[in-house]
Amino acid sequence: MDAAIVVQSIKIGAITKCKLILDLKVGDYVMVEVDGIRTVCQT
Repeated sequence: MDAAIVVQSIKIGAITKCKLILDLKVGDYVMVEVDGIRTVCQT
């Protein structure tokens, strides 16, 4: 299963959580790479 790092801002910094892609909600701030959440590689 694929997961993403979700960042939540608070007054003194940030809280990060690892969530499954299926559990993401609208409004979640997700950290991604330049390539996006998932990179499909062809062989």
